[in-house]
Amino acid sequence: MDRYSEKVKYEQNQIGETVTELLFESRWVSTPFPNNPLWRRMGAVFDPEHFLYPSPPVDLGKVDIDVGSLEGTRVLRCPIKKPGSRTVLLPTELAPMTPFVRFVCETEAFANQHFEEFWCHITFENTYVEAKKTQRVAGWHVDGFQGTRVARHRAEHSYLWATSKGAEFCLQPFFVSHLDPTRHNLFNTLAEQAQEVNSYQGIARHVYLIDPYIVHRSPWMDVSGQRSIARITFTETELEDPTNTRNLSLGQPQDYAPRIDVRDRLSTYDGEIPWAQYGIKG
Repeated sequence: MDRYSEKVKYEQNQIGETVTELLFESRWVSTPFPNNPLWRRMGAVFDPEHFLYPSPPVDLGKVDIDVGSLEGTRVLRCPIKKPGSRTVLLPTELAPMTPFVRFVCETEAFANQHFEEFWCHITFENTYVEAKKTQRVAGWHVDGFQGTRVARHRAEHSYLWATSKGAEFCLQPFFVSHLDPTRHNLFNTLAEQAQEVNSYQGIARHVYLIDPYIVHRSPWMDVSGQRSIARITFTETELEDPTNTRNLSLGQPQDYAPRIDVRDRLSTYDGEIPWAQYGIKG
């Protein structure tokens, strides 16, 4: 069995000895594709039934950012806002990302009525990627699937951005409600069901809103070169992972006990899809 955690390259570090404080009140902003189900699902409790109803991510438009000074920077799930506050504490090390953070948080503060109750975490990576390889762990996956470690709660959602070759998305129904999250590897099932004809690529430097039901993957690069990716995630619960990048100005320990990644202990579902469960004749 391949261990997922052995594929992850991040090591714990810390930033944010100094920060820029950004306050976000709820003020009207445009919300493109207003009938996209992602807007209506925002703030709803996680429910895997949504995998049956495919919807594209929301393209919020292009945001130009000069990332030249961030070469080699790698930040993973760094908390920049905690519940009870509308203020983001953006570490000075990520100052060039301010336009992206403003754009995202202005959208979030207006669209998410629970903005003040949510955590906000940022991920950023600027690394050299060789041709025919991916910058992140390869393969179809989702962000924010809720298993059994914690009780079901409001689903997380994220905003993605990349300098070249945007993320790839697979737009089709996925049949996953029959899986046992304590035993079965969701990502393997997504890979088995995904059809390449249903995949498409996002546009470089555009911001995409996704939630746990948007199946996506890191693209294979055509040529070698530097690539930057950014992700801002809003969650009802803290992302308590020992590999998180600490924000020294957040005002709490951010020390999490080591744990075995649940994905290291999951196996591929080896039965037939119970089509009748989904109202389909097999």
